[in-house]
Amino acid sequence: MKIPPNPPFSKGGFSSVNPPMAIGGERRLLKMLTRQKAGALMLLAAVIFAFSGIASAQIEEGNKELQALFSFQTTSGEGSVDTLIIMGGLGYYFTQNHAAGINLMLMTYTEPIEDEWMGVAPIQVFYTYNFIVQNPKLVPYVGGSVGKVALIGEEMPDISIWIYGANGGIKYFISENTAIVPQVLLQRMTMSNGDSISETTFTLMAGISTFF
Repeated sequence: MKIPPNPPFSKGGFSSVNPPMAIGGERRLLKMLTRQKAGALMLLAAVIFAFSGIASAQIEEGNKELQALFSFQTTSGEGSVDTLIIMGGLGYYFTQNHAAGINLMLMTYTEPIEDEWMGVAPIQVFYTYNFIVQNPKLVPYVGGSVGKVALIGEEMPDISIWIYGANGGIKYFISENTAIVPQVLLQRMTMSNGDSISETTFTLMAGISTFF
């Protein structure tokens, strides 16, 4: 992979402590974080308009929620990229509205033409607030998360990465204990290897939650 002489994440180009291979790893990481924003903003608007009043919901105090969400994006052409995101989480409801827990995420980035692959594996703690609305099948929610990231792949740069997230979505119940979940995820990764760099991304995800 060709690396520009002064990549956008580096204020001064290469240095003795940032060899080209490590810089290339950061460059691939930043490319992987590019997401389409239109669908995410549309879903966020749907969440806002769903807030229509108070009613009973399918979620109760003391419930546990096991959730799995997915996202896949591919591009074609000379700079073709395949990006896969898998996220699993376990939460506990302290009240009908308030929940907290832990989630694990795997983000993989593949360039078929360059035959290069890398992965990002954050582990995060999260908080979720549920809005109780008139339709008992719908539970809009917002939340936030913070965690630490591990890089997976060959010759990854030796850098520390923290990830901060905000999310919003709707739990649509298809049975008493199961819901389909579309979600907008806003994340910011802050990395440091002498220089500090940050990248903010929007991701549209979908998956399923089960309550027990």
